Amino acid sequence: MWEAGAKGSIDEQTIGFQERCKLKTRIKYKVEGDGFQCDAYCDAGYTYSWLFRFEKLKPMDDSFSPLHNRTLMLLSTLRADFTKVWMDNLYLSKRLVRRAKRSRHQLSSRESPARIAEGSRRRSSRPR
Repeated sequence: MWEAGAKGSIDEQTIGFQERCKLKTRIKYKVEGDGFQCDAYCDAGYTYSWLFRFEKLKPMDDSFSPLHNRTLMLLSTLRADFTKVWMDNLYLSKRLVRRAKRSRHQLSSRESPARIAEGSRRRSSRPR
């Protein structure tokens, strides 16, 4: 059995599908077009685990959004402690980071803090 390594990422994936199905999602902004969307944990170019957006799942914590609950469920599939997980800013929140830390996982954004700070300095230095 394959196990995920010390670093991975969580992001959405779209599986293109052109036929009729009430479970598919209409997607105008992606090349694949319409299809099934899922949130997935990936490592080394492979999808390790996934949860489809149309699945009705029992929340792990009612105080979190459905997106964050799916993220917590994906994190719960990891066997290794202290896994560093990269994700888009869409997935991150301070509460989610704290909760993941209790589960011994480190969440990080694709944008480095230095780059975010550099962008804010550039915006603040513009003449008004």
